[in-house]
Amino acid sequence: MFFQWLDKTAFLRHLYSNFRISLDGYHGPAHWARVHQNGLILAEHENVRPDVVILFALLHDHMRIDEGWDHGHGPRAVKNMQKFRNKYFEIDQLGWNSLERAIDGHSDGGLHATPLVKVCWDADRLDLGRVDIMPDPFYLCTNTAKHPAVIQGAYKRSRKWVKSRS
Repeated sequence: MFFQWLDKTAFLRHLYSNFRISLDGYHGPAHWARVHQNGLILAEHENVRPDVVILFALLHDHMRIDEGWDHGHGPRAVKNMQKFRNKYFEIDQLGWNSLERAIDGHSDGGLHATPLVKVCWDADRLDLGRVDIMPDPFYLCTNTAKHPAVIQGAYKRSRKWVKSRS
């Protein structure tokens, strides 16, 4: 592992208490948890660092101010997250650079990046079922994410959350 938690509980408490939109919404902790799960599945098959994927899942939407189109939330998250490093977790510079790139561009629709960044982006895109969108392989980056069974599994997890809210 290339990172270590210094205080995971305090970190999560901070993220929850400072989240500007509904914790029960489409971009809240339930989404972060599914992105985390999707990301770890992809990381294992794509042979990339899971630590960056975990941090991506927690941080990619933490600066959202709107549930809909929130232009700039990725760059805002990158700008804000420096204060978390060495307070709640430690990570090497290579991992940090990948995390910044993944978060900065996660909602731009990109497909071309390093394998680690692609896994982060796909982990998020695989959770589109929460807004009733079946992930389209055309918009996924990795071979693992494009596999029909992976897409179906992620979609099923997303829809289960939607049904639990009804």
